[in-house]
Amino acid sequence: MVSYVGLDWASNGWVVAELDEEGDLSVGFAPTVWNWWHERETDPEQVLVDIPVGLAADRKRACDREAQALLGGRAGSVFLTPIRAAVYDENIEAAKARHDERDAGFSISNQAWAIVPRIREVDTFLRTTDEARGLVRESHPELCFRNLNPGDEPVGAKGDADGIERRKALVREAVGVERDELDATVETLTEPRYAPRASADDVLDAAVLAATAERAADGDCVTLPEDPPEDAAGLPMEIVAPESP
Repeated sequence: MVSYVGLDWASNGWVVAELDEEGDLSVGFAPTVWNWWHERETDPEQVLVDIPVGLAADRKRACDREAQALLGGRAGSVFLTPIRAAVYDENIEAAKARHDERDAGFSISNQAWAIVPRIREVDTFLRTTDEARGLVRESHPELCFRNLNPGDEPVGAKGDADGIERRKALVREAVGVERDELDATVETLTEPRYAPRASADDVLDAAVLAATAERAADGDCVTLPEDPPEDAAGLPMEIVAPESP
């Protein structure tokens, strides 16, 4: 069965959204990318992950800079990715010193350092799993929502009710599911409320990545930058997004 997958980190595991060739959307949860990879029931056509993939040696990644410029007021959702050597340092102080040593031209934010364990995880996975190279690519949900959003109505913030409803509407339109069906899919991981596996915005982020993965598999996407460079490990430093309507 053909499928398209979106992976989004949700504080203690990965939300896995899968869109099949019939347009059915389902979600699951995996503690690591290795768990997802070895326990998956299909061989997806395309996988998009919301985590940096290619890692620069001594400077800002062009894809991060371009994504920030496009997102404008939402630019804060794109963290500048630490250079490769810094990602493998033992703490943020050592990583910042590494940036100074390499004259990287930028420091490491606390938010970026918080996702470094996931960057290491995905980097190690891709460097040791040849079948996943090219199949698993980097994307960014905020950029996906922006490019799928027609007209002047704002996407809104993921932290408020109006923003969540707008994101649900964009996912419904992109995937072609009914409102009740999408609500039930989101509740798969958000209920019961006293013990959720993920938040609604995490599930919607994974879902929009899956919808974008379908478009990417068909070539209906853009990459930032247009001609992505590769890092020292041969991984593309790119962010994949849907073409704007």
